[in-house]
Amino acid sequence: MKIAIGITTTPNRSHVFAETLKQWQAFLPNNATIYAHCDTGYKGIAIAKNKTIAMCYDADYIFLADDDCYPISDVWWVNYCTSGLNHACWNVDRKFISLTQNYVEYETPNGCMLYCTRNVLDVVGGWDTQFKGYGYDHVNWSDRIFNAGLTPARYIDVRDSKDLFRLANCESSISAEIRAKTIPINKKLWKENFNSKEYKPFK
Repeated sequence: MKIAIGITTTPNRSHVFAETLKQWQAFLPNNATIYAHCDTGYKGIAIAKNKTIAMCYDADYIFLADDDCYPISDVWWVNYCTSGLNHACWNVDRKFISLTQNYVEYETPNGCMLYCTRNVLDVVGGWDTQFKGYGYDHVNWSDRIFNAGLTPARYIDVRDSKDLFRLANCESSISAEIRAKTIPINKKLWKENFNSKEYKPFK
């Protein structure tokens, strides 16, 4: 069993990334490798995530983390890799819908720490680079995974994950101007592709 952690960061977040990397290294199991991609020139979240996905592809279980999200438990990976789920989103303060034996369903997902198996990448690929700037790109990925029949519900997390990770309290790496400009565009694109299961290349 091979685990890969792909962390995306930007040049203006070097101090945040450095602290996050220390935390991942402190809780890294023997069968795991960390990969990082620094998005120089800010080409967008979707492109940056695809770069990390390409680096992580040879692993069986893949975790895509923002540079301000890190584990706080030695067993952070266990519930995910033994869940039987192909995809999950670690959730923070999202509206709860339902609880089953091995997962929790939410109304909307977080994108700060995402889990998937390699099977997901073979079936639906990576993130859709039509999404520019910031917003709804990770939601579209979860939608496509669900629409392809790889998850039992659209936005889910494993049970008992609250104390596995922490999200640092720091400013966004993306300016308010970019967020304001791209979120409405990306929201429209997300709605138009809500039922898509299209494969998107990540290499």
